[in-house]
Amino acid sequence: MERETFYQILSHCLPAGYEAGKKQRRQISLPFRALPWDTEVHAALFVHRVVGLPPGLYLLVRNEDHFDELKKAMNPDFVWTKPEGCPDDLPLYELLRSDCRRLAKSSFHAI
Repeated sequence: MERETFYQILSHCLPAGYEAGKKQRRQISLPFRALPWDTEVHAALFVHRVVGLPPGLYLLVRNEDHFDELKKAMNPDFVWTKPEGCPDDLPLYELLRSDCRRLAKSSFHAI
C-alpha cells in the first residue's frame, strides 16, 4: 500500500470531519456524531509493508485533547514524530521504528 493511501484510510478513522473545506473539532462524521461523548479510544498501529513509511509502532490520536496525557503515560523512549508526508491535520505519530511483525502476529492471535 502507498503511504498516501494509508494516510487517507486513517483520516476516515477520525471523529472530526470536514465542513466547507475546514477541519472541524466537533464530531460531525458518522457514526461519531451519534454519540453523546467525545472520542476516548486511540489506535495503536503496527505498520509494515506501507511503501514510503518505515515499519514500526504508530499512534493515531483520535482526540487531540488527550495528546499530552498520552505522551506522559507512555514509554518515555517513544519519539512522537510525525511521519514523512503525513498531512498536518492527521494526528499520526511514529513512536518506535522497528520490525513489529512478530509482535503484531502474537497480538492478533491473542484475540
